[in-house]
Amino acid sequence: MREPGPKIRAPRFSGGQWLNTEQPPTLEGLTVSGVVLVDFWEYTCVNCIRTLPYLVAWHERYHDLGLHIVGIHTPEFDISEQPEAVAAAIRRFDIPYPVLLDNESTNWDAYANRAWPTKYLVDRNGIIRYTARGEGRYAETEAAIQTLLRELHGGDLDLPALMAPLRPTDAPGAVCYRATPELHAGYASARPGSADSLTLSVPHDFHPVQEREEGQLYFEGLWRPERDYSETVEASCVLRVPYRAAELNVVLASADGQPQRLFLRHDGQTMTMDEAGEDVVVDSDWGSYVLVRAPRLYNLVVNPDFARHEITLESNDVGLHVYAFSFVSCTKLTYEDGDLIVP
Repeated sequence: MREPGPKIRAPRFSGGQWLNTEQPPTLEGLTVSGVVLVDFWEYTCVNCIRTLPYLVAWHERYHDLGLHIVGIHTPEFDISEQPEAVAAAIRRFDIPYPVLLDNESTNWDAYANRAWPTKYLVDRNGIIRYTARGEGRYAETEAAIQTLLRELHGGDLDLPALMAPLRPTDAPGAVCYRATPELHAGYASARPGSADSLTLSVPHDFHPVQEREEGQLYFEGLWRPERDYSETVEASCVLRVPYRAAELNVVLASADGQPQRLFLRHDGQTMTMDEAGEDVVVDSDWGSYVLVRAPRLYNLVVNPDFARHEITLESNDVGLHVYAFSFVSCTKLTYEDGDLIVP
């Protein structure tokens, strides 16, 4: 574990609303009997979601030895401010530790945090001893946890070997490529390749673009851009997204909360089971689609390998909200006749 230069005391938990606990914890109360891992996360963030299984496993392994995990949920989108949506995510991901809703970013600012997810490991004296920003570094983070637990118990503590990677893409030998960066559909940061300018909350009639580039969103039909999302205004709207990645995800919501069927085409074709994400239905009658119910992240594509593709979303419903696309870049190494295949 890398020791920081100056000692930085962890800020106290402040404001917000606590979920998943009957007794709201305090930092001082937790460090009396243990060490604390503070995890800043967001339930629509794919990197946060991919980190959660490790946090849950560490809680199961080390909670009885003095590890206290606290999730601080600071929202990125308007839907992420809803307590019921975060509570549903806590249930869906089987999170066993307390979560603080940080809708005013009070704790985010106190920690001078800058990214989701970020983990801070706090020792029994309330000092931040380790920080991990982003996805990954799981073995390093677990080793840091074990170091502070041994300090807590005076060095006399029998601990298990570090956990094996929970996914093949986390294991040695996996490789991560430069994927398409996250693409936001909201007015604040959208990069539409199908319009020169947009006006907030005003419907815009987008026309098809034949030459499409990676890193931009190509709307077709009548869409209304809002701060965090773009909304379908008529019953025949299309969104095309050229991308380069191993997996593709999108944050979606229905304006009235009623289920909406969003049709998908991958490289111009109905999706196959080999490439369909876990939220996609492949049907002989309907083709490939995702049923948008709750406001959350939907996994649309899991490619066999990292490659260039284009996803097309076709909506026949008014009031579909599209927030952001995120991409997974890591994949297992692929060899052919003994040679490494590089996309």
